[in-house]
Amino acid sequence: MTRRHVVFYDPDKNKLHMTPEFNGDKSEFALIGAGTDSCDKDWDEIIQCFQNVKTLSQFKEANRMAQSFYRSFLGDEELPVEVVDTLAASCDERVYLCAYAMKKYFYLLYKLDWAKSRGYNIEDYDDEHGFNGESWVCFEEFLDSEFQDEECMRYLLDDKDFILWSEHQNKNN
Repeated sequence: MTRRHVVFYDPDKNKLHMTPEFNGDKSEFALIGAGTDSCDKDWDEIIQCFQNVKTLSQFKEANRMAQSFYRSFLGDEELPVEVVDTLAASCDERVYLCAYAMKKYFYLLYKLDWAKSRGYNIEDYDDEHGFNGESWVCFEEFLDSEFQDEECMRYLLDDKDFILWSEHQNKNN
């Protein structure tokens, strides 16, 4: 069964929020035969709950709706959205990100790498002066340059994230 998480980036708080794991979908449950767990929808239908989500409250509501399609012998208790610092340790098989959340997360990885490669602690960054007058590129420039550069992204990302980036590039180019 494919295990999936959906991630939302909250720009107001600069935080990533992740759903609990969605394990399988209607087709995958059908393949393993009748059991005590099931799902009413396939993943392409479930992910539609998250289309056009713009706020954290909308993301939480979409999470509730998506969870309502699953039936478990353990009960139907709703699991909350969690705040996560990094996706790498939080994902088992696949992560589905809204494109904006993915881009903001990759930009964060870029900034962390930029600071580390120059011997700076990212927490010492000054919004007005950067690090002694040095600074990473702005988000828009990152999207226009580093985000488009396959070598740069392969360097920054782990294998799972690089696959997500590649899929995004294939869909949008």
